[in-house]
Amino acid sequence: MENKYPVNTIKEMMAIPDDRFEAFLAELPHQLRELRKTLAVSRIVADFVSGRIEIGGVVWVDDGKTKTSVTYRVSGKEKKGAQ
Repeated sequence: MENKYPVNTIKEMMAIPDDRFEAFLAELPHQLRELRKTLAVSRIVADFVSGRIEIGGVVWVDDGKTKTSVTYRVSGKEKKGAQ
């Protein structure tokens, strides 16, 4: 069974059990790179839509994999490009 831990703050990170904290730290660089990519994409998307781009909270899934997924939502309407 996968355990999931929100990791938006240091306080939340401290809820990760001691015996799994090293695994979390090993995956952290990958998670940060993916989050940076997502932030960069969200800035590009912001040029094409009106509204806010919201990035959901970051959750570490203790599953032994280094895959990262980020949830984001765009509120507002699409901007129309020049014709």
